[in-house]
Parts: sequence; C-alpha cells; structure tokens
Amino acid sequence: AWTAGVYLAVSGTACILGTLGNLLVLGSVVMYKPLRHRRNAFVVNLAVADLTVTSFADPMGILGMVYGSEWFVRRVVLCDAVATVCIAACVTALFSIGGDGFSRFCHICHPHAYHRLFTLRTNIIICIFIWLAGFGMSLPALVGWTDNIYDPKYMECIWNRKYSMTYTIFFSTCVVAAPVAIIAISFIKIYIHVQSSRKRVAVYRNQSVNQAKSLSIKLARSLFIVFTGFVACWTPYAIIVIVDFKDRAPEEVHLFILLLAHMHSTLNAIIYAMSNAQFRKGYLVALTSLYPCSARF
Repeated sequence: AWTAGVYLAVSGTACILGTLGNLLVLGSVVMYKPLRHRRNAFVVNLAVADLTVTSFADPMGILGMVYGSEWFVRRVVLCDAVATVCIAACVTALFSIGGDGFSRFCHICHPHAYHRLFTLRTNIIICIFIWLAGFGMSLPALVGWTDNIYDPKYMECIWNRKYSMTYTIFFSTCVVAAPVAIIAISFIKIYIHVQSSRKRVAVYRNQSVNQAKSLSIKLARSLFIVFTGFVACWTPYAIIVIVDFKDRAPEEVHLFILLLAHMHSTLNAIIYAMSNAQFRKGYLVALTSLYPCSARF
C-alpha cells in the first residue's frame, strides 16, 4: 500500500511540474527572440518528447495504479498504444540530447561546418528522423522480437523486458549507451577546444561570431547538466533490465528505477531555469505573455 501511495505522490507531482515546465520551455523558445534560433531545434524536440511523457505516459501509469492491472488487460489496444508512445517519446528525448550535444560541439569547435550542415531545414529533418527512430523501436513487437504488456512491477504498459534477452540488450545499448557515448565525446572535445582557445576568445569577445559561440558554450553547460541528469536517471534502468532478466528483484526496486527514469522528463525544464539565464528570461517572457498583469509588479 505504501508503494502505491509513494508512486501516486511522486508520479502525480512529476506530471504536473513536468507538463508545466516543458510548456514553459516551448513557450520561451517561441516568445523570447534570443532563444528563437535553429540551435534550439533539439531543445524543442526534447521538450515535446518530455511533454509527451509527463502529459500522456505518466498519467496512463497513474490510471493503471488506480484501476488496477485488469483495466489495461481488458484494453489491449490502448496498452499497446501507451507502450509505443512511451518508448518513442523516451527514445526521442534521449537522442535529442545526443543530437543537441553533437550540434553544440560542431557550433563551438567547427563553426563553418556547423553553419553549412546544421541549417534549420536540416535540424527539422533530423528531429523528424529521431521521432521515426523512436517509433521504430516498437516495431520489434510486431515481428515477435518482443511484445508490449502491462508490467505489474512497473505499474504501466511497457515493452516486455522478460521476453527476449537480445532485444533487452539492444534496447539498453541503443537508448542509453549510444546517447551517452555521443554526448560524452562531444563534451570532451568541447572542453579541449575551449581550453585551447580561451585566450583567443578573450581577445575577440566583442565580435558577434564569438558572442554567438559564447552563448552556445553557456547553453552547452546547461546541456551538460541535463546529460548528467540523464546518466543518473537512466543508467539504473538500463542495468536493471539486463541483470534482472529473470525478474527476481522486488517490485519496489523496479518501480523506483522506472520513476527515476521518467523523472528525467520533469527535471530538464528545471535544469534549464537553474543553469541558464537566457531560459530564465524566456520563462518570464512566456509567463508574462500569458498573464500580462503580472508584468506590472
């Protein structure tokens, strides 16, 4: 009983904060001109994916908790849809972080190549491809490599982690290990580049190109914190689905680890507000646009 209470409290709070926070991220990019740049295409893609988790996938988990597993067992099509959308959103979120990390690396370390390769059109195409890849992760359920079920230990509709060890390893590697590798390499190269060019940037800090690079470095720092949160939230999940393939770990362990993974969708908007002044201003602009009277105080 206490497990259900904790789950409802944590998941409910995460749904509300995550939905409001990700709407603020989207609103700030749309309404605050300094953030309305093609560099933030991946940030928008991440916010949409996170919003899908907090406003759809997580509430479906709460429904399963409230009405019991039989509620989804009798609604197989809905359970399949929830699992498919949840997987697609989570995969899209994680690869959006990877894409953002790589684009920041190109913008900071190879600006000429960045402006040639990462146009607005290209960024949109990449974001669409990431969503297609996310939904593609559910295709194995159609060919029998895995399937979608209501998992009583996770208390939500999700892919069957006990169905195929090969798919479980594939999922953990593609969804967690690949973005971690991409972002880690990108940040190592960014750090080396910034350290080697610090004096040159100091001399030319007033030039517009270097101002743009400086802004990108600041946002890259925020992205690094998002990346750290990603590793902290998702690594336990990637490990538990492999090491506990026989499903011997208690329900509390699995439930806590899934909640931790889904909390990442709530934390990102908070991280942007705490670590990046541009987004704090953007949040204020978005809020004052919704509530003009608050701008007087």
